[in-house]
Amino acid sequence: MIKRVRELVNRYLVQERTVILAVVPANVDMHNSEILQAAENADPSGDRTIAIITKPDLIDAGAEQAVLDLLYNRKKKLKYGYHTVKCRGQKDLNEGKSIKEGLQAEHKFFGAHEVWKEVDRKYVGIPRLTDKLVGILKNIISSSLPLVMEEINARWKDCEDNLTKLGAAVDSNSDRRAFYSKFTESVNQLISNAMKGYYSSSSFFIHPEDGADEIDNRARAILRKHESAFYEIIQSTRVKEGFKPSTQVVVGDYVEGLVGGKWKTGKVSQISGENVIVHPFTQNWLTKDQWRHMQRADYTGLKRKIAENRGDELPIFPSYNLFCSLVQSYVCVWRSPMLQLLKDYNGVLSVVFQSSKFPKLHEKTSFIVAEALRTSTEMASTSLENMLEEEFRPYTLNHYLYANLIKLRNEPLIHSLEAMCSNNSREVNLDAVLAVMRTHGVGTDSNEDCEAKELQIALKAYLKVAKKRFADAVPMHLEQVVVQKAISAIKKELSAISDEKLEALLEESQESKSIRADLVEELASLKAARLEIAQLR
Repeated sequence: MIKRVRELVNRYLVQERTVILAVVPANVDMHNSEILQAAENADPSGDRTIAIITKPDLIDAGAEQAVLDLLYNRKKKLKYGYHTVKCRGQKDLNEGKSIKEGLQAEHKFFGAHEVWKEVDRKYVGIPRLTDKLVGILKNIISSSLPLVMEEINARWKDCEDNLTKLGAAVDSNSDRRAFYSKFTESVNQLISNAMKGYYSSSSFFIHPEDGADEIDNRARAILRKHESAFYEIIQSTRVKEGFKPSTQVVVGDYVEGLVGGKWKTGKVSQISGENVIVHPFTQNWLTKDQWRHMQRADYTGLKRKIAENRGDELPIFPSYNLFCSLVQSYVCVWRSPMLQLLKDYNGVLSVVFQSSKFPKLHEKTSFIVAEALRTSTEMASTSLENMLEEEFRPYTLNHYLYANLIKLRNEPLIHSLEAMCSNNSREVNLDAVLAVMRTHGVGTDSNEDCEAKELQIALKAYLKVAKKRFADAVPMHLEQVVVQKAISAIKKELSAISDEKLEALLEESQESKSIRADLVEELASLKAARLEIAQLR
């Protein structure tokens, strides 16, 4: 307990605006007084300290000189010296002696005592002590005024800033209408800016400090990431292909060897285990990861589907019905990423609007936003399913379909033939050319192989066009059906509100009311303090 009391006393002693009254009874050893030592530690210059000697009536006869030496500041000197007073004792308090009577008794004691009556009146008595303390306090106040004014001004600014954050009180109907008009405009503008990528407003997430619970509401930037992920998934759709298993390589076979970072077609001249030498490109041994067989496509699965779905068409014409069925098998996998993108749109837009200082208004606006998004999302879900179903019917007038078809049909053979050329020479070996052409089915593929090959090329060519179309169409559709319709619905719902509902929505929370009242009261106190200080100057 003593420790806590000392800590409390020391906390006040060190404050620069505290006047230290070091009270010491006259009948104790003042030279070793704990309070005088504490005052000296807290105020080394002595600008705030005055020592008060009490109970002068208890000094032993003949011992007064030691007290007088202190009183005249001859020993243990202090800047403001010492002063002695005689307060009411316990007997006086028990008898109900008043302060006035106590002052009269003090004056009589110092005037009648054989020692104290000879002491200069400025060193004794409570009235003279009062004058001294007023002087010391004035000095402290005078020196502290500039700093006090700085503190008042800083606090004044903090109060005004906090009141600005709270916003003006909306007590009248006209105030509420004016506030709500600005509020709805700001919500609409916020959503519009979020979708256009205008993030200069302070309403948008920037970079929160570690641990800050802040939600990123930069909608267009986030949606672009989701759209890119959706695009990559759609573009990753590939027609399934198979290749015939490789046979044991023998001298004279044509293979592809990795020479100078490029695959070159050449003839195996020597074999050692899994290592080969490929003529004419290298005389060095190529390890098993540096050469490969010339791959031949395997159409077994596709030929089986053609046979199972054979119609009245000739083998030279791919089956349109089968083509549609195969397209559907690839398109149907787009449903999951499509609905995921719809879900992402809903999630991103739902957090664009984040807060309002009025709890009921925040709750109402959040509900309006959520309902608008729910309705537009349901509409988009239906329309997206229709879009996907439309993709089940292969259709395009895009001339790139035929361009893709020709490219896919010819490029593999062209690349294989080019891989036969050594360095800058365009000369090739006829046997090598025939080997490459056989690998690509020229003169070796059956009618069924050729039919399956043409169907596979047609699938690849069409999906290349369809993937780009669908990957662009879905985000564009979501922009119109989800974003624009939701924005229109939010604007409509926010504008339709009666005065009675508006009054209920703009009811300030009890916490905000309390904070506002405290700030207004503090500003009034600071204003009064400014006026008082102005009069002192």
